[in-house]
Amino acid sequence: MSDRKYKILQKQSFSTGDYQIVPIRDEDKFLIMKWRNEQMYHLRQNEILTPEKQEKYYREVVDKLFDQDKPEQILFSYLHKGQCIGYGGLVHIDWNKKTAEVSFIMDTKLEKNEFDKHWSIFLPLLEQVAFDQLSLTKIYTYAYDLRPHLYEALEKNGFVLAKRLKNEVKINNKFFDVVIHEKIHPKNTLKIGILSSGNLGFQILEELYKIPEVKIPIVFTDNQSIDIQQFSKDNNIKTFIGNPNKNPDKIKQIIKQTGKIDVLFSINYLFIIQKNLIDWPDKYALNIHGSLLPKYRGRTPHVWAIINGEDKAGITIHKIVEEVDAGDILLQKEIKINNNETGADILRKYAQNYPILITDVISKIISNKKLVFVKQDERKATFFGKRTPDDGQINWNWQRQRIYNWIRAQAKPYPGAFSFIHDKKIIIHKSRYSDFGYHYKDDNGKILNLKPLIVKTPNGALEILDFEFQDGITKLKKGDILK
Repeated sequence: MSDRKYKILQKQSFSTGDYQIVPIRDEDKFLIMKWRNEQMYHLRQNEILTPEKQEKYYREVVDKLFDQDKPEQILFSYLHKGQCIGYGGLVHIDWNKKTAEVSFIMDTKLEKNEFDKHWSIFLPLLEQVAFDQLSLTKIYTYAYDLRPHLYEALEKNGFVLAKRLKNEVKINNKFFDVVIHEKIHPKNTLKIGILSSGNLGFQILEELYKIPEVKIPIVFTDNQSIDIQQFSKDNNIKTFIGNPNKNPDKIKQIIKQTGKIDVLFSINYLFIIQKNLIDWPDKYALNIHGSLLPKYRGRTPHVWAIINGEDKAGITIHKIVEEVDAGDILLQKEIKINNNETGADILRKYAQNYPILITDVISKIISNKKLVFVKQDERKATFFGKRTPDDGQINWNWQRQRIYNWIRAQAKPYPGAFSFIHDKKIIIHKSRYSDFGYHYKDDNGKILNLKPLIVKTPNGALEILDFEFQDGITKLKKGDILK
């Protein structure tokens, strides 16, 4: 029965050198039974196979695979010079999702010294079936955490760790993890260049790296983003550190060395992106911006939104153009700002939502879905500039609501809003409205009470709930004026 064929395959035999996979041969069934019984410890097999059971399985399951238009598994004998030395194939095939699990065992005698060799021969042969013949989008392995050397063989052949299921199986009264590796059809991968800065940029880089369809050949970041630099180093990602606009020749060289990319993604990036990078990707150059454009173009838009008393911020994915934050809009999501939330609180919301939006866009690009962009209404555009720690000084002549918003927008871990008293800097992280009384002629910034600390503004008092002195403790007195 060695001449049987799978109906769904145009080609039945796949070979490299002296090695070959062919539709599973009936003559190999008892060899396979022997190997399975010897290797039960890592297989999903609960009992010893007998010749009777193996014969029954072949007649009731294996033989019928060849009559099916879309079988749930496609099994092969793995041959060396015509002799069977292993078997495996694609199992748990999901024809809707176009995914399948890889299964492979070799002659037990080869396990110790030739394990890596035969996995590295078998996998490329099977990929010809999965990707070239069946056009599957993904193949994966599901392995009990018993053979770490398997992971090395998989990763050498382009599989990536997708998931670890903790304590998923119990073997001999002991729990083990299940480790899942996967490989995406090469035509379904996206080469994405990343421009990112800061903690938010680092978090999103981590999330993007986990997406199997995404390959990241290059990351651009700044000198202060140490986590991004270290992550790129640990994962062998080429990195450019610094302002790319100051070294155009180096950027030209990087673009040439890296080759074409599909998408350029800017996430919380510190530097203005110029034409040489905008024109680099084949498909799109996209920025993810923390506002509902065209409102709040520029830096730290969520901080400015809180300062200005907005009740909502947002996230926008848009085309990168030479004018800052002015490109056509692809996607937007509104983010509510509660009246007690800080700039750091909104960033946490962004960190939760950025990956969802980016993944949605990546999925559409991979699926060749048309992306619809909408031009920004320039009449509604607003622009707010870069903020530095020195910009945080409180003006106590402002209305109470603005001071309250000013403080929470810049609260920890940001540098904080601040004032001066007795020539010492006092940093204020949290406040709330107070109904404590005062005379309207009192100076704004006057300390009305010490415990709790209450300060006058033009239209009401503020209780200061969290503060610190930059240079040691300074004794405050009632009647002191914050400036």
